[in-house]
Formats: sequence, structure tokens, C-alpha cells
Amino acid sequence: MAPFFKILLVVIITAVDNALLAGILMPSSLNRARKRVIGAVGCLLAIAQILAAASVDKLMHHIEFQVLSSLLLAWMAVRLLTTAPNGGAGRSPHLLIWPICRLFSLTFIGNLDNIIWLGSTLQGNRLWLIAWSLASIPVFVAVSLFLAKQMERQTWILPLGAAMMAWAAASLIVQLPVVKSAIDSLEDIPPTTLQCIVTLVILGMGLLLRAIAGKGKSRAH
Repeated sequence: MAPFFKILLVVIITAVDNALLAGILMPSSLNRARKRVIGAVGCLLAIAQILAAASVDKLMHHIEFQVLSSLLLAWMAVRLLTTAPNGGAGRSPHLLIWPICRLFSLTFIGNLDNIIWLGSTLQGNRLWLIAWSLASIPVFVAVSLFLAKQMERQTWILPLGAAMMAWAAASLIVQLPVVKSAIDSLEDIPPTTLQCIVTLVILGMGLLLRAIAGKGKSRAH
């Protein structure tokens, strides 16, 4: 029963993390169509999660995939810090294809770390992956709708999401063969310390870009 509970735990964590990103990135202009967009994104994420987690263990053996995943997660962390709460371009409620695709792609990229984690815990139990991924859709929808409503009042949600992405990117970076061999040669610096340093560097880049963007807007006004 151990794989059963492991897969359930990771799927729930992934669903909540997906919901956090979706709630942050949901444009306020889509308030009326929010339930339809979140529902469609939840279904797409569940399907993508099933397909990706079932094959990610093979991809992790390729250095190109590891580098790409770490760069995408770092980019998402920086992007979250430079995005206004409930920002993003909105469309007419009748033209929801673009917002759904955009929200799905950004949310999926932002949770590559959990997809990799999920793939490593499967151990061939793909039936439970399918069952729990589909069952997690209501959890994703409920948490996403709640966070989307709270974004304007709870300003801490945005930095929290960025920190999660930065930490995930750092965890993949320190596992790269070149970086890992360098860490092994440095006996005084444990991997966790280096991961914290990389996380802070990514967050620092995001805050710097946010400050530059803020100065640009103030000059424009």
C-alpha cells in the first residue's frame, strides 16, 4: 500500500501547487468566466500530468531535459515576481481558448518539479496515477477559485509562489552532473546551502527586474 499513499500525497501536493499558480495568474478581466477557465485548465492539467509523469523517468536521464526544466522553473519564478496580482491580458468571455491555453502552459511549466517527483514515485503504478490525477480536479478547481479571489487582498501569495518555483529550480540545478561534481569537491558547502544560494539569486533577479519595471512605469506617468 506504500506506493498507493505516496502517489496520493504527491498528486494532492501537485494539485495544490497547480492551483496556487493558476490563482495567481488568472486575469481579473475573466472574473465572470473564471469557473469555466479553471475547470478546463484542471482537466488539461490532469491529462498532461498522467502523460508526463508516466514518461518523465526516462527523460530525466537526459541532461538537456534537466537543464531545460531548471531554466523554465527559474523563468517562472522571475515571471511571478514581475507579474501584477491577477495580471495578464484578458479576453472576451466568449473567446476563452487563448486564456485557457496560456494558463495551462504556464501552470504546467511551473510544476515540472512535482511532475518529476511524481514520476519517480510511480514504480509502475500507472493505474493509481490515472485515478488520483482525475480525482484531484475538484481540489484544483476549489483551491484555484479561492486563491484567485484572495490575490488582491493577500499580497504574500505572489512571493510565496515565486519562492516555491525558485526553490524547485535550484533543486534541479544542484542535481546537474557538473554542479553535483563541483559540490562534491567542496567539502565545506553542503548541497542544501548551495540550493538556498541559488534560490536567493533567482529571487534577486526577479526583484531587480520588478524594480526596473516599476521605475519604467513611474517615468511613463
